[in-house]
Amino acid sequence: MVQGLREHAGLSRKELGELVRYSKHTVASVELGRRMPDPAFVERAEEALGNTGALRRTSAHLARQPGLAAWFRQWARLEQVAITLYTYECRMVPGLLQTEAYVRAMAAELRNVEIQVMPLVRTSHSGLQGPIRLLETSANKWFAYDEGQESGQLLTDVKVVGVLQRRYARMRSQALTLQDSMTLLQRMRGDL
Repeated sequence: MVQGLREHAGLSRKELGELVRYSKHTVASVELGRRMPDPAFVERAEEALGNTGALRRTSAHLARQPGLAAWFRQWARLEQVAITLYTYECRMVPGLLQTEAYVRAMAAELRNVEIQVMPLVRTSHSGLQGPIRLLETSANKWFAYDEGQESGQLLTDVKVVGVLQRRYARMRSQALTLQDSMTLLQRMRGDL
């Protein structure tokens, strides 16, 4: 709503930011739903954008949703209904693999779960640019998710998602086989 009123008033984010005494980055974050507007922002933006009362009325209905970060919620909703989920993580063990129940299921070698390990001795592989998360919906539409330390981005562009799919496929060919990966994980579990 802020973006619509700002554009109707013919203001840039920087210009609105100056009027409400916030940075253009804060204005962008409020417009994109990454940040909740505080009361001072709402009042100053209301004045700067014509005193229609629309911002005051809608801000009363805004509430933070507990649990997931706002920028992650859309991916999480898609993940719940995905028919295919591919994840490559190079810096940590993905959240699902951290739960005892999931580890037990993995140990049971479920048919719908495949884990491959990229050996540390492989100095060059397709996953060096960072984590990859891909999912397919029941409508056979593919999405990707890119996450940084403070934010994330749902990727929907077919060409971008296609590049990540090809990178993921190549990486799977560079990793240990399923059997070799399971053997390594079982050996590591025994060493602990």
